[in-house]
Amino acid sequence: MRALGAILSVVGGIAAVAATLITLSFAPVDVNATAAELDAAIALVWMSVICAVMCMIFGMLALGSNAVLAGFFVIFFAVAGSFAGGIFVGAASTMAALGGVLAVIGGFLHERGTLADAASRKPTNKVPQPRLQLIHTPAGATVTLRPRRLLPQSAV
Repeated sequence: MRALGAILSVVGGIAAVAATLITLSFAPVDVNATAAELDAAIALVWMSVICAVMCMIFGMLALGSNAVLAGFFVIFFAVAGSFAGGIFVGAASTMAALGGVLAVIGGFLHERGTLADAASRKPTNKVPQPRLQLIHTPAGATVTLRPRRLLPQSAV
């Protein structure tokens, strides 16, 4: 789950960067806006670009050992970028936030040992014990099967 969360975070960050660049290209369309309003809008869009890049960076860090903290940062930057960039950026940042949630869940499961890698699992050498036991009788070459610990040894 950590790997899936990291991949979703990086892909969501790339989509958010593309969405912010599209938003940035359409920002000066409003003709009634003053220069100060346009500067504020452009600054917010650049802030969402920075948040999207941080989503990609922390998404890559989610593959490492501390995926929980990186996942929380991905969620934080995805929400901050979606508030700063608007609806189009928010739709793209949703994928990064979902990746952050999966990275947090995968990190918690990995820390508990529930979700261990197949290479790190130790092989068990325990062989299951049979329910029946072979007994050679002194009467000859006959072999009898009986359940284990069902009869005391003196009864045989």
